[in-house]
Amino acid sequence: MNSPIRPLDFLARLAALALLGAGAAAQKVPDLRIDLGEAAGASLSDFPVPAVAGTKFHVVWVDSRNGQSDIYYSRSLDRGVTWSAAPQRLDTGSAPGSSASTKPRIQAAGNAVYVIWLDEQNGQSDVYFNRSLDAGATWLAAPIRLDTGSAPGAAAGDLPNLALNGNKLAAVWQDARNGLTDVYVNRSLDQGTTWLASDVRMDVGSPPGAALSADSVIAYTGSTIIASWEDWRDGGVGIYVNRSHDDGATFLTASDIRLDSGPTTEGWSRDPKIAVQGNSAYVTWYDNRNDTVDPIYWDIYFNRSLDLGDTWLATDVRVDSGVPAGGAGSHSVKPVIAANGSIVVVSWPDTRNDADGLPPYKFDIYANRSINGGLSWDGEQRLDTGDAPGANDSSSVDIALSGTDVYVVWQDQRSGKVDAFLSASHDLGISWAPTDRRLDTGDVPGAFASRYPRISASASDVLVTWYDERSGLADIYVNQPFAYASQPGGKAGSGGFVPGLAGLVSSGHAVIGGKAGFDLTRGLGGSIAGLLFGTGSAPVAFLDVTLGIGPVPSFDFTLFALGGAAGVAGAGSGAREFAIPVDAALIGLYFGAQALVYDPGAAGAPVSASNPVGCWIGG
Repeated sequence: MNSPIRPLDFLARLAALALLGAGAAAQKVPDLRIDLGEAAGASLSDFPVPAVAGTKFHVVWVDSRNGQSDIYYSRSLDRGVTWSAAPQRLDTGSAPGSSASTKPRIQAAGNAVYVIWLDEQNGQSDVYFNRSLDAGATWLAAPIRLDTGSAPGAAAGDLPNLALNGNKLAAVWQDARNGLTDVYVNRSLDQGTTWLASDVRMDVGSPPGAALSADSVIAYTGSTIIASWEDWRDGGVGIYVNRSHDDGATFLTASDIRLDSGPTTEGWSRDPKIAVQGNSAYVTWYDNRNDTVDPIYWDIYFNRSLDLGDTWLATDVRVDSGVPAGGAGSHSVKPVIAANGSIVVVSWPDTRNDADGLPPYKFDIYANRSINGGLSWDGEQRLDTGDAPGANDSSSVDIALSGTDVYVVWQDQRSGKVDAFLSASHDLGISWAPTDRRLDTGDVPGAFASRYPRISASASDVLVTWYDERSGLADIYVNQPFAYASQPGGKAGSGGFVPGLAGLVSSGHAVIGGKAGFDLTRGLGGSIAGLLFGTGSAPVAFLDVTLGIGPVPSFDFTLFALGGAAGVAGAGSGAREFAIPVDAALIGLYFGAQALVYDPGAAGAPVSASNPVGCWIGG
């Protein structure tokens, strides 16, 4: 049973310890290497991409352990506590390391995991797909080729992307089968079992192969598939979309739709990103219409549709409006986007604070949000707040949104070589954490490069991946900025049952102003339980139990009753939730929790004990 939420006094004491410096050792959120099966740094692993599905974590990456690059996969089914000891190779249509496989993308929901990538087994790169329906335990024996409108290996494919919509999938990529690259889509309605017999060309407003179409993205909602890309057909570069309202059976064929309202023949609009919510589709990109003379300066632009891609704003909207457009000497580039209903958040690297405005540029990370579907924007906020504006370069930004929580990650060279950093907003972009957080905490700041951070989030968990050179050649690392980590330990009670403690999924992320929640199972039915808290994970003796939450255990004297049939061994369960004070000193702090259950059947003292659970608090 749940007790009422109340302030967690122990966490307030932790804040005081942090201010005195005693909590410094607890502020180190541990990262973890997951490209196992060989020695760290032995071969190059790079470009990881994560997917969080509920409490299951999945990561794919490019791995050269076999010679040329293959696609490898690892998973955690216990919220990141343990990972695959032997990661799985997914590009099994050819011998390991015999041909280059690159640029994986992943989607996951429930027990289904879907991956696409580029594969040169046929000569030039084709687009391949593999899937698991049992949370990554088993995969298709033979991956499926998706670029079916041309002969295998006949045309070089590039930059695949994947969208998931229930049991339906849509893939998009560019390939040069007709000359210059066009954009193609394929889709499946049955979890990737079958796909269209022939892929479908999206950039139909110009003849096949006549103009370069590239950097495509895709979204899938209901029965609607929307693809967007950059297109060079008019002399300049424009942003275009095509859409289907019947699950890819038909798309626009007479003409696609242009989204950028800048000069047709001069401006360059590059690298679109897309988000869909209900009937709304949102697209952002970077654009040099305001300064087309070298050196070219860029701005961030946006367009939206409220009818699933049929009609769009006649005039796009500039997002980086906190500085003069273009000619002021500011680069705003490579935006990312996330949305919740009519609230849209865009983040990007920006050189407005670079004092000399000359290469090598010093980018900061900015974010802006709209509450009316992109018609107007609140005003930019700088996210890389741990050093002075314009002092160092921040780039390679990514974004994730879950409920009212927005997370932005990037790589940042403030300490020397690039590290992975994160900022978070827990009110859909109104306010952001007072300071950013470094995630590659297993080595000295700036000593080794940690590149390409990517993020995924669910209602209860956040996972960040990157590739990291601390051991030699790059390895794949993960971190959970707001994590519950279950550890081994405990003491058995009646029937030999050791109570189990875990983070309470319904409590969401453990952040200031949020809740810390713990779920207890396998106790003595109908008994009484209480929680102990400590500032670390060192063993501490208490009664005849060795606790794993020291030092400084502090008992939570508000006991709670367990459900389950009274006196039945292993039947007892219950949960506790605590409000986390709004105190910036708590951000990044670690504490351990462990439950004791009154149990006369336990050996020695009449208590059983759960395993300990560590918790890192976010901001």
